[in-house]
Amino acid sequence: MLLYNLRAFLFINILAEQLKKFNINRILSASTIIDNEGLEEKCFIRSLIIKNLIKTKTTISTAESITGGLIAKYITDVPGSSGILKESFIVYSNDSKINVLGVDAGLISKYGVVSREVAYDMCVKLKMLTNDDICISTTGNAGPTVCDDKPVGRVYVGINYLDDVKVYECNFEGDRNKIREDTAEFVFDEISKFMNFE
Repeated sequence: MLLYNLRAFLFINILAEQLKKFNINRILSASTIIDNEGLEEKCFIRSLIIKNLIKTKTTISTAESITGGLIAKYITDVPGSSGILKESFIVYSNDSKINVLGVDAGLISKYGVVSREVAYDMCVKLKMLTNDDICISTTGNAGPTVCDDKPVGRVYVGINYLDDVKVYECNFEGDRNKIREDTAEFVFDEISKFMNFE
C-alpha cells in the first residue's frame, strides 16, 4: 500500500511538472508570435519607406556611429536600393569622424562626441562629401556606462534634407541592440514624415 501511494505521489508530481512546462511553453510561443508580428510590421513599414525613396529617386547617405551601419543595412535589404544609396560611412571612433568626415575636433573636445553639435557637423560634412538629397548622422551612447556625462540611451540624430539640417535628441531604453534598433527606426519614421510618406 505504501509503495502504491508513493508511486501515485510521484506520478502526480511528474504530471504537474509536465503541465507546468506545457503552459509555460504555450505562453512563450504566444509571446514569440506577438514579438515576430511586431517585428514583421516594422520591417514592412520600413520597406515601404525605402521603396518610396527608390520610386522618387531620392538619394541617401549615412554617417553612422552608434548604429554601426544598421541604417545602411536596412536600406540595402530592399532590392533596387543601389539606385539611391551611393555610399555609407561607419565612423565609430573620434579619429574616423575627424579624418573621414572632417568633423571639427574642437567640437568633440568642447561638447563631447555624443552631442547635438557633433551630430550637426557630421551631417553637414556628409552632405559636402556626397551631395545626396538626404544625409543621416547618428551619435550616441548605447551603454553600458555613461559617456561624456551623457546617460545610456542618449542619442543625437542629424538629418539633412535638401540642405535643411535638423538634429533630434532621443532618449531610448533597453540594451545596446535595442537602443541601436530604436535609433534606426526613429530615422525612418522621420524620413516618412518630411517626405510625406505617412
